[in-house]
Amino acid sequence: MSQVDEVRFDNVQVPADAVLGAVEGAAGRAWNGGAAGFPILCAYQVGSCQAAFEMAVAYSRTRIQFGHRSAFPARADHIIGMVNHLDAARWTPMARCY
Repeated sequence: MSQVDEVRFDNVQVPADAVLGAVEGAAGRAWNGGAAGFPILCAYQVGSCQAAFEMAVAYSRTRIQFGHRSAFPARADHIIGMVNHLDAARWTPMARCY
């Protein structure tokens, strides 16, 4: 899990017509915005996992080791583990949002 810190802008002057909401109340809006952005962040991460999975499968199909096509069971086990993690990554945001 990533670290979340407070961002402060000291001695910053903003014209009154450019202020959104109450002064000193932005932290609450940022936290609420983070909750709304959770599914989007997860979608990016699932997409990255899917791309890594597809690259691993393509590589495992073409790998040559010692002059022979390699078909070690451990590699298949690793890819199955990737499938399990990818499925978990897909379902986690759905469980969080509903």
